[in-house]
Formats: sequence, structure tokens, C-alpha cells
Amino acid sequence: MSGIKVFSRQVFCELRKEFQQYRGLWMTPVVLALAPVAIMVIMEIVHTVWALVTGHPLTLHATDFSINADRVDFHPNNDNSIEGKAVTLAVIGLLSTGIAPVVGMIVTGLYASSALLRDRRDQTILFWKSLPVPESAIVLARILFCSVGIPLAVLCTQWALIALSGGIIIGDFLIKDSFIGLLFTSWGNLLAFLWSSLTVMPLGGILLALWWFPIWALLLLWSGIMRSYPLLWGAILIGILATIERIENNTSQGITALWQHVQSQWIGEYVLAHLWQGLHHIRSFGEHGEQLPPQIKTNISFWGALQAHSGETLAGLAIGIVALVAAGYLRRRAGPL
Repeated sequence: MSGIKVFSRQVFCELRKEFQQYRGLWMTPVVLALAPVAIMVIMEIVHTVWALVTGHPLTLHATDFSINADRVDFHPNNDNSIEGKAVTLAVIGLLSTGIAPVVGMIVTGLYASSALLRDRRDQTILFWKSLPVPESAIVLARILFCSVGIPLAVLCTQWALIALSGGIIIGDFLIKDSFIGLLFTSWGNLLAFLWSSLTVMPLGGILLALWWFPIWALLLLWSGIMRSYPLLWGAILIGILATIERIENNTSQGITALWQHVQSQWIGEYVLAHLWQGLHHIRSFGEHGEQLPPQIKTNISFWGALQAHSGETLAGLAIGIVALVAAGYLRRRAGPL
């Protein structure tokens, strides 16, 4: 047990070092997701001041909106009310939750593709080899930074945005005859929507972490193999393999399978289906349910979605573990460039 404690402490120290050294990476999705909200606040302030100067008084209730069974119309540019500005800010906050995971995956790819190469290039690998830290702890800390660290920062950002938007929506709902009150009509509808938004983020994040684990592990291995420009050479290698397959078999199954894995379409469908469960009972949204694909209208559970793709997920985990073992072996034998 003492050996396990020492190893876990070494992994934790390495992981904390990665968070400190590469805080610019994990903070990028946080900043870019919060930026639209900050920009909207500034725009609302400017719009309010301009409206007051031009003789449009600030009111409590939104005026330029309509709600019926077919659609919801709201024109914030023609409105100078506290309620209208709050609704606009809440909508921007909810939409911004989709920015963080996209940016997070981009910065994770950039990190993983050069994580082991950087130590060899700047010769810090000589320093790390002088420390009593096994290569397995370093590799494990870096895959945890990819699969847990950055996704956790993304999740906290999404929850913060949902909490901000949810608080605004609840406050607006309390106003008599408000836009939000007429839209949701009851506390049950409102809480169901907020609950579905809160719960789908960690569940979707877990699915993404499992699904993308082999990609991050293979990128770590690739960063230990290459001597320069790992992303460029990786793209060239994929292009060569795709060209050979096209010439030999006249097919593109390999590149198609890779692209389908990167798309993670089934995870997006699960997230949309979960969100739809919080919206379908609202009349203005429920009327459009027939236009949605059946997979989004299906109420599939987390375990059901995972079980439907358990084979690919387990195969990906096995590939990722093998890649990490190989990355640790290469790092043990690697020297500075």
C-alpha cells in the first residue's frame, strides 16, 4: 500500500505541475466560453445608455415579443427593458456552453501531440530523469491532464454559465406576466429544463473522455516518436495511408472510420436527446418535435448510450492503454534532441 501511495502522490505532483505550467491551455476554453457573456454585458450597457439618451425609458417588462404554439419571437434590439436584457443574457450564456468543449478538444490535441516531445527538445528530460519519478507516473499524469484535467475545467465553466443563466431565468420567471413565465408556464417545466441542462454536461463529458481516450493516448505516443512537427507528420501519414487504401482497394474505409470516431456523432445525439427531454413538454417547442430526427426524440439513458457503443469504447480503451505503455517505454529510452 505504501508503494501505491507514493506512486499516486507522484502522479498528483506531476498533474499539478502540468496545470501550473500549461494553465494557458486549460484556461483558453474557459476564457473563450465566458467572452460572449462579457461582450453581451457591455453591449447591453451601451444599448441601455443609447436608448436613454434617445428618449426610450428603461422598463421592467419586455414589450416586443410573441409566444404561440408555432414559434417564439423576441426582438431585443427594439426593447429597452430589464427583462428583455436579462433574457438575452441568459440565452447567450446557455449557447456559450457549447464553445468550451470544442475549444477544449482543440487545445487538448495541441498539448497531447507535443507533450513528450517538448521535454526532449528543451532538454528538460535530463532533469526529470535525475528525479526519482518513474516514467509511468509522468505518462499517466499527462494522459490524466488530457482526459480529466482539461475536461474538468470545461465542465466547471459550463456549470458556471448554466448557473448564471438559470439564476437569471428563475428571477425573470418570478416576475408576473413575464416572457419566461409565459414560455415555461409552470415551475415543473422550468426546473425540468434547468435540470436536464445541468445533468447532461457531466454525462456527456464522461462519454467524450472515454471515446477520445485512445486518440489522446496515440497522440502522446506519436509525440514520443517524432522529432519535430508531430501534427504535420501525423497528417501526412494519414494522407499516405488513405491514398494507399484508395489505390489498392478503391475504398476509404480507414479515413471514414477515423472521421466518424472524431465526429463523436452518437455523443452529440445523446446530449441533444437529453436536452430535448427538458424542452419537449413546453408547447412552443413540443410542436416542432415531429421535425426532429428520431434518435434525438428517444429518451436514452447514459448506460444505454454507453452500452450501445461498448464494443468500440472497450477497443479504444485497450488501444489507448497499449499506446501509453509504449509511450512510457519510449520515454525511458529517449534522450534530448
